[in-house]
Amino acid sequence: MRVFVKQLRGGEGLCEVREDSNVADLKFSIEKEMGVAVGDQRLVFKGKILQGSLPLSQYGLSDGSKVHLTSKTRAPLVCRPDSGVQTAGLEQHTDLKSKECDVAAVDHMTCLRTFLLKYFNSEDADKVVQRFREEIRQRVAAMNLDNIERLATKRMASMQTREET
Repeated sequence: MRVFVKQLRGGEGLCEVREDSNVADLKFSIEKEMGVAVGDQRLVFKGKILQGSLPLSQYGLSDGSKVHLTSKTRAPLVCRPDSGVQTAGLEQHTDLKSKECDVAAVDHMTCLRTFLLKYFNSEDADKVVQRFREEIRQRVAAMNLDNIERLATKRMASMQTREET
């Protein structure tokens, strides 16, 4: 059976698996065909994350089905008051309160708050971050995978344009 694999970054691939294959078999096929390590793969089909060693037929996959592939690995975010937000390895950094924190635990909201503290007091920064969280939750709840893919493609195209200039 042929399964089309679409990456959010824009790439597409085709994997051949047997009719009685399970999710693990498909992931190994994707690793072989597309070079994405099995442990880094997150597969989505019709809004469901494909997990474990369940048969593909249990998820309703058949010949010609399309699954979406996202990678679990990302460079963590580092917030530095002097340089803003940047990506880095797993080293440690110091936040505005000068206490050490694990980079992997830093999320976008922490980085936003760090930036806001340059211009607002702590109470106002917290209010902005809370409002921002609520707005993101509402927008994400109204989105589907196609919307997310469209936004990601548009964003990546604008980033490439900036890099070329």
